[in-house]
Amino acid sequence: MIIGKVIDLDDKTAIIMTDDFAFLNVIKTPKMEIGLKVQVLESDIIEPKRLQRRYLSVAAVAACFVMVLSLVLMFINGNTARKDIYAYVSVDINPSIELSIDYNNKIAEAMALNQDATTVLQELELKGKTVAEALEEVVQKSKEYGFIAKEKENIVLISAACDSKAETGSDSEDKIDKLLNDVNKVVIDLKDSGITAKVLKLTSEEREVSKEKDISMGRYAVYLKAKEQNVDLTIETIKDADLLDIISKVSIDDENIVVENNGRVDTTSTAPTVSTVPSVAETPLATPASERAEGPAATEFTGNTPTASSGATADKTGGIPVKSPPEQSSPRESVLPDPTATVTKQKATPTPKTSPTPIMPSSGIPWVDKSNEKINQIRKRNVQIKIVDSSNKPIEGAYVEVTQTNHAFAFGTAITRKAMYDPNYSKFIKDHFNWAVFENESKWYSNEANMGMVNYADADYLYEFCRSNGIKVRGHCIFWETEEWQPLWVRGLDPLSLRSALDNRLNSVVGHFKGRFVHWDVNNEMIHGNFFKSRLGDSIWPYMFNKAREIDPDAKYFVNNNITTLQEADDCIAQVNWLKSQGVRIDGIGVHGHFGETVDRNVVQGILDRLSTLNIPIWITEYDSFTSDEYKRADNLENLYRTAFSHPSVEGIIMWGFWERVHWRGKEAAIVNDNWTLNEAGRRFESLMEEWTTKAYGSTDSLGSFGFRGFYGTYKVTVTVPGKGKFDYTLNLNQGNGAFQYTYRIP
Repeated sequence: MIIGKVIDLDDKTAIIMTDDFAFLNVIKTPKMEIGLKVQVLESDIIEPKRLQRRYLSVAAVAACFVMVLSLVLMFINGNTARKDIYAYVSVDINPSIELSIDYNNKIAEAMALNQDATTVLQELELKGKTVAEALEEVVQKSKEYGFIAKEKENIVLISAACDSKAETGSDSEDKIDKLLNDVNKVVIDLKDSGITAKVLKLTSEEREVSKEKDISMGRYAVYLKAKEQNVDLTIETIKDADLLDIISKVSIDDENIVVENNGRVDTTSTAPTVSTVPSVAETPLATPASERAEGPAATEFTGNTPTASSGATADKTGGIPVKSPPEQSSPRESVLPDPTATVTKQKATPTPKTSPTPIMPSSGIPWVDKSNEKINQIRKRNVQIKIVDSSNKPIEGAYVEVTQTNHAFAFGTAITRKAMYDPNYSKFIKDHFNWAVFENESKWYSNEANMGMVNYADADYLYEFCRSNGIKVRGHCIFWETEEWQPLWVRGLDPLSLRSALDNRLNSVVGHFKGRFVHWDVNNEMIHGNFFKSRLGDSIWPYMFNKAREIDPDAKYFVNNNITTLQEADDCIAQVNWLKSQGVRIDGIGVHGHFGETVDRNVVQGILDRLSTLNIPIWITEYDSFTSDEYKRADNLENLYRTAFSHPSVEGIIMWGFWERVHWRGKEAAIVNDNWTLNEAGRRFESLMEEWTTKAYGSTDSLGSFGFRGFYGTYKVTVTVPGKGKFDYTLNLNQGNGAFQYTYRIP
């Protein structure tokens, strides 16, 4: 994505000037006007070389003008500091914006801290408005541009700090508290609309450091919290990472300010009391990990064996936006058990208001029960919620509902640009997956079919779709080691030309997606090919990995091979050990599983066990099975998914497509029929997602306590207090030892 100001227009094209004074001739769009900042794709550029020569002198003049103007302003003011500024407020959505606040509590200046912020601010005039008005306009414009969308989890991080000169004033604390009160009025509205909002206060010194580090105040505050909590996050990682992703790893309490709004009270408080946002503390359990946390147990719906769903829902954690034909029920179909009325007696704990459903009831199938035991141990954690009033006194009888909205574990799919025309296709992706990989759109033969003509338009389109819907993306693949999948023009190159083309590809594709792709499959199918190795020597493989990491040090780099036999697992182990001996760091092992009629779970278990000896995370990066029998296809899917999900070394499972019409292996490998009904494999997939998604509810006891055991991920927690109303919160359950304890203070 390129941002520039429109300086000339004709019937079909426009000339834009970028911030570094490059002039580009681009395809005109209806919204373009002279003087307006716009975003364009690389594919929109026309005749860039001729245009650059035409406007070179203009660029030089413009650059000189900017330098002279800066010097004049510095001379007039004596320095660049604004003397009428007493505080700063930053807002991070993905756009990061800093607002300078004058002594009338009005906006003196709005500064964009990243490209997305430039896009949002180009149509806003915030100067002279109140902080609340400015924040509301920024949020609304972020919704219009898709940075905030109903289909995904959204977070707004708001931070405030005094100016270093104003902080010495006697009324500075009163002013900043009043400012935070104004901010919190917006926070109330955000929470009412289902958006997670957090407010943080920084010192002037911390703001100055954030400026030096070229990071927003909010993200810098997250970095400080990460350091306090020994979370391994660097400033560079936090600077560019997805905000929801980093917030899920760090516990952040709001500033405590009680605000009244039309008779309604909400809290984000400044006193050293329990915050409205979860305060997280880890406490070792006295009971075994398989038991619930102390306090009343929740009626928890996580299921035992996959169940067929007859209806449509719209939840990314397992909902299905299509109806299943009633006549196609699964032979594995079962019904979730009803809540039982058993009581767990624990020392100093009152009788629970609700009683636990047995966590691991037997399915009657030994291998499923064994897998479920492992899943319960490695994918779930006890949670203890405590509800207190404004005086920190426990509230008995508060009704608590907990619904998981996203998984920490990666459940993903391959997606293709050619199917995005169908709204059912994009909806299915949004409703079912939290990770994606592009089927062909980031492969070399797609990006550079003809030498020197590089095109990322389709890949950029898919990435923007994923980003706007909170879906993380794997990069597949920089290279492919088998000859048949090379661009035609690459196959005939001599070694010297091939090495040059290889370097160009590395710099181009890794540089283009830097900070966007979380993973990269560096050289696909190295145990099944030798195209580059046979022409450029053994050293070319380590070079590919090391050069890619040099270009984008924050991405994780994977080996990626089709492994459906134990011999292929051994070949992969030997390959990884050799690469490590050559000084290569391998971040992950990608396992393809393109199966035929049968997925033998014992073979899958053996493959995963052998690969786990490398002590490197494993991902099932490509899965499908080809059989005309949809019931066998369903069993194959469960064999793979349940075996992988119950293995401690596996961090993600990506299926290689789902819809019959565009599946690379056709109808016999799909889980969704051409008419958007689910076949048996699709119903089995939905059942597994439902089984692995936590829902719990119950009432607090006399200690204000409510407990449940849930899968790692993000939750919506709704607390209903008689006489006070309903309160919604977001809870992030991360992996760790002991129970997570969250305390909510109800005003």
